[in-house]
Amino acid sequence: MFRLVVTTSFSAACFVVTCLTGSQLDEAIPLTGESFRPVFVRMEDQLFRKAGDHETFCKKHADRPRSQNRKEVTALLRKKADGSWKKVEELVTKLEKEGEVRGPRRFWIVNGFACLAKPAAIKKLAEHEAVSFVYLDRFARPTRAPRSLSSSQMTAMKALFESWQKKPADLNWKDAKIPWNLEGIKVPEAWRKEKAFGQGVTVAVIDSGILPTSSLAHALWKNPKETFNGKDDDGNGLVDDVFGYDFMSESGFVQETSRMLSHGSICAGIIAGRPSAKSKWLTGVAPKAELMLVKGSFDLRALEYLLLNDADLVSMSFMIVGRELGHVRGLYRNAFEHLSAAGVLSMGGAGNFAAGPRALALGKQIGLPKDIPCVVAVAGTTKDRATVSFSSK
Repeated sequence: MFRLVVTTSFSAACFVVTCLTGSQLDEAIPLTGESFRPVFVRMEDQLFRKAGDHETFCKKHADRPRSQNRKEVTALLRKKADGSWKKVEELVTKLEKEGEVRGPRRFWIVNGFACLAKPAAIKKLAEHEAVSFVYLDRFARPTRAPRSLSSSQMTAMKALFESWQKKPADLNWKDAKIPWNLEGIKVPEAWRKEKAFGQGVTVAVIDSGILPTSSLAHALWKNPKETFNGKDDDGNGLVDDVFGYDFMSESGFVQETSRMLSHGSICAGIIAGRPSAKSKWLTGVAPKAELMLVKGSFDLRALEYLLLNDADLVSMSFMIVGRELGHVRGLYRNAFEHLSAAGVLSMGGAGNFAAGPRALALGKQIGLPKDIPCVVAVAGTTKDRATVSFSSK
């Protein structure tokens, strides 16, 4: 593929033909030596290919049911990925046999695949007509096969399941204690006037997992086709993903590993925490919403998982600041715009980098993925509604 560039000088005009191959390669990829490099190969055929496509799509489809958008967008994303893979599969297979590529893993939330590749293979992939860009995969993790829960993990997850089964038939919120943050934004008023408790809403929580308290166990989403038996019951390639999945350890164990402090529990409690037998506190803004527990920051499989399992929102407690990310920022913007088009609202804390020893300059306090335009970054406030000094801006 070639591009015609017209240049002028004082003496004459001349034409320069430049090959696009260079512009299809992330300059951060080391292309010398014979070592394998982690890369993500983005295909040309994307739902959104250029800036502004997402906004145009949203305006055009604003009046359609979200469920219809989700169904059509998800199907189209997967269709595009299948079509592109057919075009590049022969080359990838050849490079694998030659020992130039290892472990290709396909994605559709962004049409492309991740792999380990040697410099010569990276160049060949970038030259393929179906390929748009080859990124240095800055968030690559070793590929692991799904594994069954250990004996202790299985016991813990079955106990959590038993607690989930005992959830009350209804929510007695009128006798509950309401914390100041919910009172401050008039949540009880929304409950009383609109009967809006989050019923029918599923929130994916990408965090550290939860402590097995009844107030959170009763709020969990459950995969209707999966049970704790060491098998992949629903055929999605994951084992025991009953309440969600840990894409880092490749298991269905989504409880917090720390016994004392759990960031995941704090966030889950703010979203949908319910009263327990021991405590009358009702901490959740949407106490009838269901929580899908996911571990795996910057893992595109997590986004595909929550979309396929009908999450309506995703809460994310991960963010990168103070680190050069290069072109890969565009890859994740593409992913979250596709997720948005399919009807998932992405959000998370803005961060704590406005003051203190970790303070950063204004404009650099909110990082990926919270700085993506279609992702909501939420700052903190004090009890009197003033901005918390350390909350990122």
